[in-house]
Amino acid sequence: MKSGMAVQSRRRSSTSNLKSERDHAKTKRDEYVGETSSKGKREGQGILKFKDGDLYEGGFKDGKMHGKGRYKLADGDVYEGTWVSGAKHGPGTYWYASGRADVVSFNRDADESEGARWAVDRSTAWRLDRGEVVEEITIEEAAKIAERLGEPVPPQISAVSPILRATGAALPDGL
Repeated sequence: MKSGMAVQSRRRSSTSNLKSERDHAKTKRDEYVGETSSKGKREGQGILKFKDGDLYEGGFKDGKMHGKGRYKLADGDVYEGTWVSGAKHGPGTYWYASGRADVVSFNRDADESEGARWAVDRSTAWRLDRGEVVEEITIEEAAKIAERLGEPVPPQISAVSPILRATGAALPDGL
């Protein structure tokens, strides 16, 4: 149940790369703006800005990231996907600040299955297994992997791309 909007802070430890809710549990002051439950927990839609510059915007349940959301790392990378009880769970797209993109699927924060990676210009693709590059594949094969995961093929970014604006990144040289 949502009882209004609130700003919350809490402690957490420093971590690297894409973090889960558990990784942020014991850190310095983070700031939350969004809906809360009658008990004061994050509930509904909100924005959680971490002390290290990372930012999560999306759903919360029982105080944890839950449902659809976008997690922007301080380095400009962005992950769009689903969380369950503070952990990445299900399919999503990881946008690198460079413009490269991965379509992957998580199971409680573990990259669990086959995925696909596209080059910045989307002319080359690779098969991923649990987040690791296995082999170069055709663009068509990569599109089939994305389809099996229920995600669209990531569009190529341009100077006016909403994804580029979301990551805060610059276009790589040559584009």
